[in-house]
Amino acid sequence: MILETNLQIICKQKMKDFINISGYNIPYDEIRRVIHSEAEKNGTEFYMNDPKMAIDLYHYTTVDAFKSMLDQMKNDKSEDLTFWASNVHYMNDPRELEFFYDELNRILPELENELDIKGIRFSAFSQLKNTPVGIDIDKDIKDNVYNRIFRNAYAVSFSKHKDYLPMWTLYGNNGCGLCLEFDRLRFNEWFKGENEKGIRIVEMNYKSKDSEIWNNLKELYKTYYHRIDEKSEGQDFMTIRRSFISEALLRFSVFMKHPAYSHEDEVRLYDHVIYPGDADDILAKVAINHLDSQYDEERDPDVRVKNGLLIPYKKVRIPISFLQKVIVGPTKYTKLQCNAMEILRRKMNLKFEVLPSSVPFREI
Repeated sequence: MILETNLQIICKQKMKDFINISGYNIPYDEIRRVIHSEAEKNGTEFYMNDPKMAIDLYHYTTVDAFKSMLDQMKNDKSEDLTFWASNVHYMNDPRELEFFYDELNRILPELENELDIKGIRFSAFSQLKNTPVGIDIDKDIKDNVYNRIFRNAYAVSFSKHKDYLPMWTLYGNNGCGLCLEFDRLRFNEWFKGENEKGIRIVEMNYKSKDSEIWNNLKELYKTYYHRIDEKSEGQDFMTIRRSFISEALLRFSVFMKHPAYSHEDEVRLYDHVIYPGDADDILAKVAINHLDSQYDEERDPDVRVKNGLLIPYKKVRIPISFLQKVIVGPTKYTKLQCNAMEILRRKMNLKFEVLPSSVPFREI
């Protein structure tokens, strides 16, 4: 999924004539210059954390974790930073992925009203376990999607917020950590190739009635509902309905999160491998959107310990050339940390800029 910000779209339009005339690819630095210029013209407070205008991605981490990344890069004689992508079922949201299942049941009647469905409705057979009827007939579908197809989904989380206090306190070691700024434009180009390996990047959504999701869900519903009148021999209403539920979960679950996490404005890197016996091949290919779903031993997960718990993780390598800035967290040691980070940067001959946080924060 290629991500574009509002400003990128504006600038593309403005540069369209030049691109058509010249026939050349415009350098990233020039694109960024035009985007910044447009921001100034429109009075956009670029560095005031408006996620709609963000043109970069930010990863909040600890000093220890970043130093370990640099050490491993040096030892491997590599040009890549190695991230530990955690299994999504072990993240801080206990309803990770499954949130959309409950949302689908909640919004389905409203969607059918909008589509003016006159006959039997898919929602008529969706009874959640906490209703008086006490039936969840789609439990096996949910278990297959989340516990088999998405069993080995791993993610690295980024935010569209730069130097943002809620992110410092939650993921930046309570302000004592680092905020790594990555070039989003280069990310997009890089992931075009990585997608074939089962790696993709998605922008998380916190509203099931977001216009794009709502419209896509309606189209999906119509596609399956029309098959009722054109059904193949032996295919009944419930089979068609189950297929709709399965595909809806596969298509939308990976980028839906509970609105309690909306302040994070998360952009997520997924590394997803389908192992033999995990799921039906066709469903697996739909889930991860690539052709090669064969087992690859080199991409096998490992396990680490965090707070006394075993956490499955995978190593994901991202070119360090995408790293533009390292922002040092807002503590009483910020200046000292900036000085030490500069020494480390020069020693390793790295190109990123070191900046202190501008957030007023004091840990008490």
